[in-house]
Amino acid sequence: MHQHHEGVIEHIQRIVDAHLALIKEKASPEFARIVAQVPIRVLWDSPQHNLYGDFFGVPLDDAALASGAAADIVLYASTIWEEAKGDAAELQHMTIKTLMHELGHYLGLDHEELGHRGLA
Repeated sequence: MHQHHEGVIEHIQRIVDAHLALIKEKASPEFARIVAQVPIRVLWDSPQHNLYGDFFGVPLDDAALASGAAADIVLYASTIWEEAKGDAAELQHMTIKTLMHELGHYLGLDHEELGHRGLA
């Protein structure tokens, strides 16, 4: 992998980690615990053009909690980086918006519900 790509991935991962720490600090203990259960990875390439992130697995509900169903969130650094056009504030905004969008899917929200929350 190109050294530039690795640097962007690391930077986006730091943004994700900082936002997750903020969620842990500010959200209810129950919500923070739920969010902490899902692995969040940052990869360079997306499998589709203009894909910012993906949620894999079963959305969280009582059945998923009881079964221990696996879930995974992936953010795609190349798409987020392209959209931000090198602007640090935009990179942070796009990273957090994508993270919250995919966490919304983890919580069972569809695209319409995410759109009503400004996360589409």
